[in-house]
Amino acid sequence: MGSVKDTVVYIGHDVYDHLPKKEQKHFEWHSRYKPEWISQIFDDVQDDTQPTYKEEETWENHNDIFTDVDDYEDFWGEDWDNTGGSTYKRIWNDMTFKDEKYYEDLAKQISGNQLRVLFE
Repeated sequence: MGSVKDTVVYIGHDVYDHLPKKEQKHFEWHSRYKPEWISQIFDDVQDDTQPTYKEEETWENHNDIFTDVDDYEDFWGEDWDNTGGSTYKRIWNDMTFKDEKYYEDLAKQISGNQLRVLFE
């Protein structure tokens, strides 16, 4: 028998701020992102003297939300060097399509696409 993965919902601070206080209590602060963080990733993956060097940009093992700089910019709705913010996380073992639609609709009202639904 296979195991069922938990649904993990990550939202940006703009989405979090629009949630009712009761709903905010289900989320925990996850991380703070700044342009300096992106610069460090670029340095790590582009320095050919380092064990993390890659010929092409990669964010493998650097982050659990964003897959690359384009994904980061899509999330925040701006260029990486002009934006950042806090993310919040909720682990769900019984998320419904109705729940997911609620967050999708809320995220559409915010700059960028500050919602990631992943499985861990």
